[in-house]
Amino acid sequence: SDGIVEAVSQPELPFWHGVQGHPELMSRPDAPHPLFVAFLQAALNAPA
Repeated sequence: SDGIVEAVSQPELPFWHGVQGHPELMSRPDAPHPLFVAFLQAALNAPA
């Protein structure tokens, strides 16, 4: 580890994550990045 914070989250909130990087560049339609999967699950389970 280089000691640089590269990701943060706030577990008390329904979905709050921040990343230093580009997970969209590590996603493919047949293998989405886990961050996108988690976001979609949170959105689908959120109250209307």
